[in-house]
Amino acid sequence: MDHDQDREQQLARERLTRRYGTGKRVPLELLRSYAVLGEAVTVPGRERAAVTAQDVDDALALTGEARSLLDRIELYLIDEARAHGRSWAQIEAACEADQAHQRYEWLRERWPGYVPVQERPLLNSTGTDVERAHGDGAGERGGG
Repeated sequence: MDHDQDREQQLARERLTRRYGTGKRVPLELLRSYAVLGEAVTVPGRERAAVTAQDVDDALALTGEARSLLDRIELYLIDEARAHGRSWAQIEAACEADQAHQRYEWLRERWPGYVPVQERPLLNSTGTDVERAHGDGAGERGGG
């Protein structure tokens, strides 16, 4: 990865963290730590001396949690894209993946209690339900 691309990704991480961070950052720190360790042990030419057996054990123990967290984030993002009127083809292009709809359904099955954006009550500043501006079919705009 070139320096400019690396810098752009760092800026993107900072922007998203600043905008959407909760202050706890525990899940994001888990993924960051997991990714840094993964890079240390997989990138040829990287210094591996600082990586301990305990580091590797810890990362292996967290693999399921990291994967689950990424899947959950993917579910939220796909759902939000649909709520913003994106078609399945647009979502597939954005995440460079085929069969986004089937993936979304699999993710929904993995978290049966998840309530899609379009099915959640929309609350005003007083916490009272209000009608959605786009109606129930907002997620269906754009084809799909």
